[in-house]
Amino acid sequence: MSGEGDEMEEADGASQTSSCVRKIDPARLAEVEEMLLGAVSPRRIVAALAPKYDVTRRQVYTYIAIVRRRITKLCAERAPVADAEVAREMLLDAYETARLGNEHGPNASAMVQAARAYAELTGALQPQRVDITSGGKPIRSMTDDELLAEARRLAAAEADGDEPRPTH
Repeated sequence: MSGEGDEMEEADGASQTSSCVRKIDPARLAEVEEMLLGAVSPRRIVAALAPKYDVTRRQVYTYIAIVRRRITKLCAERAPVADAEVAREMLLDAYETARLGNEHGPNASAMVQAARAYAELTGALQPQRVDITSGGKPIRSMTDDELLAEARRLAAAEADGDEPRPTH
């Protein structure tokens, strides 16, 4: 093991120093990617694929690392709109899973959480304005000039020692 010129080619074009030269089957990486995107834990991926492909657990962890690098690279290149679409699909899947539930029935709490997150993502649920100053009366907006004049009036009243009174 001299370390000179011994390269293991990976499917994404990267390379690592190794004692032999071999290509990783793209189908294996595709299966790892599918499992990762399906929210399968790396531990479970290793347990499932090491015996299936007759490789060491370390080799499957290498596959996982390659796929994670590929996903990270793709995510860095993607537009936020694409990420929003992925999140939308995930939320719809989460809602459907919660609706189907388990042997105890649907998971209403998870359904509400998924629906709320979906509504926030799509803009259907806007932040609520809470008015604690008007007592329920319509709030009058002021132009910059009106606001500056009101600030001057209040400052003058304070300087004279008067109690500021509302002008409305």
